[in-house]
Amino acid sequence: MQFKSVLQEYEKRGNILKHNLGEKSQCKLYEMESTEGKPFVLRVYDHPVEAYATLEARSCPHIPKVIKTDLIDDIFVVEEKFIDGVSLWEMISGGTRMEEKRATEIMNRHITMRLQFQWITQINL
Repeated sequence: MQFKSVLQEYEKRGNILKHNLGEKSQCKLYEMESTEGKPFVLRVYDHPVEAYATLEARSCPHIPKVIKTDLIDDIFVVEEKFIDGVSLWEMISGGTRMEEKRATEIMNRHITMRLQFQWITQINL
């Protein structure tokens, strides 16, 4: 099954594709709307990422809540909470100027998040 087929499967279930958010860290990202009208992010990988199954049962600061993980015909999908706003990447690529203090806070949070994510993937919960 191709990534496009996964989107078609989600649309068959009544979800609506809102935006293609691009590619990041070996996955494709989509903003979706659930049958209840709630937005969520759909991450689509061509391989399982065990950390998401771990995060599904936990809540970690600075990491979006994982709602659900699934394996659809060898394609690993992650549904996570949609957080509205401009991402750091959008801000940088859009040329928006940011105060140095704010940029440092965001980068520190990002580094902390990545370290937490790596720690979670290495422990047996």
